[in-house]
Amino acid sequence: MRDRVLFLTTRLPWPPDIGGTQGTGRLLRELAREFDVDVWCLHREPGLPATIEDIARALGGVRLRLFPCRDRRRSAVNLAISILHGVPLNVYRNLHAGFAREVRTRASGYSILIADHYEMFHYVPRGYSGRVLFVEHNIEWDLWRRYASLPVGPHLRAVARFESSRIRAYERDAIRRATAVVCLSADDARRAAALAGNDVRHVHHVPVVGDTDLLQCPAPEYAATKPIVLFVGTLTWEPNVDGLCEFIKTAWDAVRSALPEAQLRIVGRSPHPRLQTVAQRHEGVLLTGYRESLNEEYAVARAVAAPLRFGGGVKVKVVNAMMRGLPVVSTPVGMEGIAGAEEYGGAARTIADMAGVLIRLMKDGAFWTHLSITGRMLAERRFGDAAVRESLLRVLRSLRV
Repeated sequence: MRDRVLFLTTRLPWPPDIGGTQGTGRLLRELAREFDVDVWCLHREPGLPATIEDIARALGGVRLRLFPCRDRRRSAVNLAISILHGVPLNVYRNLHAGFAREVRTRASGYSILIADHYEMFHYVPRGYSGRVLFVEHNIEWDLWRRYASLPVGPHLRAVARFESSRIRAYERDAIRRATAVVCLSADDARRAAALAGNDVRHVHHVPVVGDTDLLQCPAPEYAATKPIVLFVGTLTWEPNVDGLCEFIKTAWDAVRSALPEAQLRIVGRSPHPRLQTVAQRHEGVLLTGYRESLNEEYAVARAVAAPLRFGGGVKVKVVNAMMRGLPVVSTPVGMEGIAGAEEYGGAARTIADMAGVLIRLMKDGAFWTHLSITGRMLAERRFGDAAVRESLLRVLRSLRV
């Protein structure tokens, strides 16, 4: 008889259109090979992208249960309320009384409880006697710390430092309580172990990042591409908004001067007002809106840009582009968590420096081909199904002890 698993997550992991849902989906499909998996998720969106049965089948045959909830936005009021509740802001934004009550009532019927994202560890009952797996998609306290180091103004900097300290204490407690911890990058696994007092025995690196179907697509050819720089991501996520605005203001005009026909295509729904304002002020920048499939965008783009000044974990947008064979130009932050990235020639020291690499990439077919082949081989070696299954098996063994 297979162990029963209760998997708690912040949102319906479908469609796999952003990094978080792609990683969660890959993890669920692997878990469903070994366990009977019930997935409980908070649900804020109106309607469903498909039937519950079709989504459950796509996720490996799990059982899905949705808990409708309202969206609490990041605001000064909600920050104050989160302080009164004694939890970090993002944990408060994901509180749901009915969800908590159901977990407390039914958790004893499961031998393994999985908290997907740090916001969900709040729901792990203190008296739960089974095994607990904590999935850390990012080391969140460090992300807020990095944000506080940017020139964002004294008030935002103070809030970021305050929130970073609260999240750090919260994550430390979660890591120490968990039977096992999964991090998506080796760097984050080291940070998690250090946060728990350098206890590395229960912290594991499992690279459930990227859409491996992209590895099956035919290799692209330089001659078939156009002078298009592509960005794909969540356009309300502050690391993306900050990086894109900085890229457009400090690097994009140089690219356009060298290549007047160049176009920056930014794909994602609901772009932040700051990003809309900056995009309107510069030639050749297009906010395309959401794309259900990226096939057409990938087919003609010559490069993918990842202009990030801060962030956490492995950047799925980078891994997916590499898996598709598209060269990536990024800051060091964008390449974090990709072992072997130092061999890859697409990194620039700063966002402004990305312009020079992009110009060369646009004009030099041999350099383009080198990055295309090198990136695809690197992504398959580090994030392919074989790498994921080997590392996940180690975690599963620890949960069965």
